[in-house]
Amino acid sequence: MNRKTLGTFLLLFMLNAAHGQSLQGKIALDVRQKPRASHPVNKHAIACGQQMANEALLFGKKLELANVVVWLANLKPETNLPHAVLALDLQNCTYRPHVLAVLPGDTLLLRNHDRILHDARGELHAFREGWDRRVTKDLFQNEAQIVFNFVFPKAKAEASAALTQPGLIRVHSTSGHDWMQAYIFVAPHRAFAVSNGQGEFTLPRLPGGKYDLILWHEHLGVKRQLVELAGNKTTELLITWELPEEMRAVTIAGEAAAAMTDSSSQK
Repeated sequence: MNRKTLGTFLLLFMLNAAHGQSLQGKIALDVRQKPRASHPVNKHAIACGQQMANEALLFGKKLELANVVVWLANLKPETNLPHAVLALDLQNCTYRPHVLAVLPGDTLLLRNHDRILHDARGELHAFREGWDRRVTKDLFQNEAQIVFNFVFPKAKAEASAALTQPGLIRVHSTSGHDWMQAYIFVAPHRAFAVSNGQGEFTLPRLPGGKYDLILWHEHLGVKRQLVELAGNKTTELLITWELPEEMRAVTIAGEAAAAMTDSSSQK
């Protein structure tokens, strides 16, 4: 191994040692929720069907929670980040994916795959001042600004938008497809992820230290907790999302009613 190769190897080793930690986690509900009611279709029912699934709360058999945006609060915003093009597809009368996370400067490519007219309006709720303090769960401003507003008159129509400001973008239809909705999280830095269908997420290559971990879900709101990364290793978390009392009361009442119905039917 020559000196140049050895120097490159040592540099990579030091970078990996300095940023070698990763955070892996799995998120699950603490109690089963009643599935959200489907959306009735009142326009283009031939193409879209009579009912559309409600994606506001998706969880697995073991209550694994999907579509949770996870990121760290106490990291400085980054500049000169690499840019990417990410797709939001209008397909089968829905937006896919339902939750997407990007970096400032990334380009969103919207593509219509259906043979009917669709539209997509993106409304940005910027971060509130002080959102990165540990005590607050009020992360985004109530006021929104329109960052894109596209109409797709036919299949294969597409449009693109540069997403430049961190915050949360709600994408929705204004042309009668009221059930069509998605969220785009524009992160302030690269330490973010969206939980998959098994409730799993990974934040790779983090420096050691104590972090304020934020979780956001469109139906459940915000959850925060402190985590500590130490040594050149992977830290694993099992996060239980406890339902607020008002949701828990509805869930318990629904389960009790279902149990009484089952008991009556067996007599």
